[in-house]
Amino acid sequence: MIKFEQKPCTFDGVSADVQDYFIQFEAVSLWNNWNFSEMALQLVINLREEARTILPLLTPTQLQSYDFLKSLLMKRFNPKERIAFLKFQLNSCTILQDESVFDFGHGFKLLCHRAYPDHFHSMQSYFMDLFIGKLEKEMGKFVHFKYPATFDDVIFLGTEFESFNLTIEPVECEIEESEESLDLSCLKSGFNQIFKVLKKLVYRKFKVKKCFNCSVVGHIRANCPNKVCKSVNSVHVVEPEKPGSTSVHKNVKKSCKVVNKVQSLFSSDLQS
Repeated sequence: MIKFEQKPCTFDGVSADVQDYFIQFEAVSLWNNWNFSEMALQLVINLREEARTILPLLTPTQLQSYDFLKSLLMKRFNPKERIAFLKFQLNSCTILQDESVFDFGHGFKLLCHRAYPDHFHSMQSYFMDLFIGKLEKEMGKFVHFKYPATFDDVIFLGTEFESFNLTIEPVECEIEESEESLDLSCLKSGFNQIFKVLKKLVYRKFKVKKCFNCSVVGHIRANCPNKVCKSVNSVHVVEPEKPGSTSVHKNVKKSCKVVNKVQSLFSSDLQS
């Protein structure tokens, strides 16, 4: 099996945590089979920006000592004051309202490792109890009496409880008086326009038709029974039909009554 040498990431002291960087750097060194002298030189090569400012103060012997460079960078970017702040933050942090138990748990676990890097595994039970105490009362009881063995079990149980107890609170819509009055006035004017259009449509549909040819109500010129019919031998006039305007007038009156009744019902609702 052919192994290709891997290149370690650069370190600038800002974009990555120094502890996380050394974990990855030492894994790459192990893969590439570097000795401590090679590790020191590779570390010096991959320092950038703020992290590189420590190099001019070192001697050639110190530049080739991996342990010295590592301790120097740890003191520079992970001082005791920062560790004390992380411990304080570990005790004071709380889960946010819109934060899931899964996200909070993994962030809390990472914070525990950074606050106690040398005793993280030996203090697992302490971290688990501290995390359970930051959960809601019912969720904490559920997780505690399941007797989890690891920190990951605590996060899993908390996530399980959260997924089965999701509640959606009703959203209350508050409408101001000015907006409500404005909406009612807009609705009223809209209904008035609708009724006007409806009236026009009804009158147009049941409009009294008057013939242009004979001026008789009830038909149009194309269907006029009084038009002259020409034949080869003679000319005769067809007898006029009786106008049927009475039924048309009845339909118009009936439709107008319906429209007025609907308009009165809607106008009374809007006024109330």
